[in-house]
Amino acid sequence: MDIQSAEYGTLSESMTPVATPKRPLWRRAWFLTGMAVVVVALSLIIRFGIIVFIAQPVKFQGTSMEPNLRDGDRLMLNKMVGELARGDIVAFRYPQDTTKSFIKRIIALPGETISIDPSGVVAINDGELAEPYVNPEWDRSPRRVAKTTLAAGQYFVMGDARDVSNDSRSFGPVERKLIYGKVMWRYWPVRR
Repeated sequence: MDIQSAEYGTLSESMTPVATPKRPLWRRAWFLTGMAVVVVALSLIIRFGIIVFIAQPVKFQGTSMEPNLRDGDRLMLNKMVGELARGDIVAFRYPQDTTKSFIKRIIALPGETISIDPSGVVAINDGELAEPYVNPEWDRSPRRVAKTTLAAGQYFVMGDARDVSNDSRSFGPVERKLIYGKVMWRYWPVRR
């Protein structure tokens, strides 16, 4: 008995389907190796993209942010900075040598007037700024800052350990274009 189809022609019952040969073992191994290479390459591309555009791990060096950040702390920076607020800890290019990077806390925002009196009290728009992150033991030799109004796109940054911090009191406000990251968290070492 023959089965007739206009599309496929005639198929006889006596014909048996031919089995497709299995791929040799070496071909399957090459295929799996190729797939592994593709997976590794994609993971490296994704990781590179995250580090370049979204987040970056950095190692903090120095004592200017003690006791909140310590020398050797590993931090994760958000490179998609977005809005900046007072109290944010940011990474920026040092205004006097842009090959160097600093990490400091934002104290005053664009358009605000900042002053620091001889006793170290920081005032924003003539109101005293509460700074619970500053250890008084690290603020024994304050540097006075006369009233300064920040222009658009300027931020006044300071370290938490005021005695040892090279910050806006020395080099002036930081331009927004120099700020390239905001500290999201410390991932090492784990402290309580």
